[in-house]
Amino acid sequence: IPEEYRYFAAVPVIGYILGAVGALAAVAVVFVVKNEKVKKFAVLGCGALALVGAIMSFITLEPATHVFAKAMGFTMDQAHETLKAMGGVEKASPLAIIMSVLGTLSALGIVGSQFLPEKK
Repeated sequence: IPEEYRYFAAVPVIGYILGAVGALAAVAVVFVVKNEKVKKFAVLGCGALALVGAIMSFITLEPATHVFAKAMGFTMDQAHETLKAMGGVEKASPLAIIMSVLGTLSALGIVGSQFLPEKK
């Protein structure tokens, strides 16, 4: 694929980065912050950041169809019609869906950890 037609799906990648930053920041906050009230709100904020990242990683575009349309000089509708006529089917990546679900569960786990009672 010529370089000018290459396509980079930035939104899911930014989502994965936000999820990782939120999770790592939550771990760092737990070990660094001593004030319990501040720690609770900071971890909730980190969990919210991770959740936003997981939601962003659900947003997947059609990179192959986009590249095909640009390379051939088609609109997206023309590209869809042409690919359909050729028997091509573009599906969502199962790995992206699995990563998004796992990211959502981990973000909910981060937030939920602040509502569990302390063990003594």
